[in-house]
Amino acid sequence: MPFLLVVLIVALIVWLALRTQVASITVFEYQRGLRFVRGTLRDELNAGRYWYLKGRTVIRPFDLRSTHVAIGGQEVLSKDGVAVKVNLSATLRSLSRRQSAWASCSSRWPFVI
Repeated sequence: MPFLLVVLIVALIVWLALRTQVASITVFEYQRGLRFVRGTLRDELNAGRYWYLKGRTVIRPFDLRSTHVAIGGQEVLSKDGVAVKVNLSATLRSLSRRQSAWASCSSRWPFVI
């Protein structure tokens, strides 16, 4: 009976240790995951659920959908005093996920070194 109790306590300690050190993330169909190990980009992950160690690895989901940006009407006076209203609209889509991730992560996202 004491052996069973020791095994149960050891299993509980291992389970608690893994629960605090292991995390999971779900990458959806419209996303790709970028996996960083100790601050170094290792690979690109497709849709699915991934488990990783919190201390070493970070998985950052990256959205592949297009983003629409609209700047409302700005009135500008021409040289002869006529008001001209200008509206701008743009559609943004990232072609290189790795370069975009480095640009967007550089100041806002901590790397694990």
